[in-house]
Amino acid sequence: MLSGLTELATAIGDPGLAADATALSAGIATGVRTQGVTAGADPTVYAYEVDGLGGQLLMGGANSPSLLSLSCLGWCDPGEQLYLRTREFVLSDANPFYCAGSSASGIGSPHTPPDHIWPLSLTRQALTSDDEAERTRLAELLLRTDGGAGSMYESFHVDDPATFTRPWFGWGDALVAELLLDLTGGSTAAPSTTEPPSR
Repeated sequence: MLSGLTELATAIGDPGLAADATALSAGIATGVRTQGVTAGADPTVYAYEVDGLGGQLLMGGANSPSLLSLSCLGWCDPGEQLYLRTREFVLSDANPFYCAGSSASGIGSPHTPPDHIWPLSLTRQALTSDDEAERTRLAELLLRTDGGAGSMYESFHVDDPATFTRPWFGWGDALVAELLLDLTGGSTAAPSTTEPPSR
């Protein structure tokens, strides 16, 4: 996860910092893969939190970084079995923050009211799927649950997208734009202008 720092340190000619970042990154990865997975659970998945004393929290939140976003963030290969089991867990009723209603099903957060889904999590679900039908369905769901606002909320109620938190949540808009570009084969390169998009 510190590969960016390694790359930067190498580019500026600091081999010591690059080596330290590489070693620290390897140590963190080993720690997560050995201590950050469920103990005695079937199936074994990445835990949301562990305390080093045997305690573990099994859940998946909507925010990023998240367990769902691990493959997007370069932590693991999208086809890694441990990740795929974790993805299945967080997108199921076994996850205490997964909720379903008449308008949508998805992952919420302890930071927003009960039965509220975050568009961020729906977008991450789409971006981590290799099923084009699922990706398209989720993109259409996101566009359908904007409450008529034309932009993403932080979260919305599973039965009523017009009940929401934070009427403008730019991060959600940006991630949905990334998904739509990905689906249509568009470029995700940064725009050449610094002017904000018109609203």
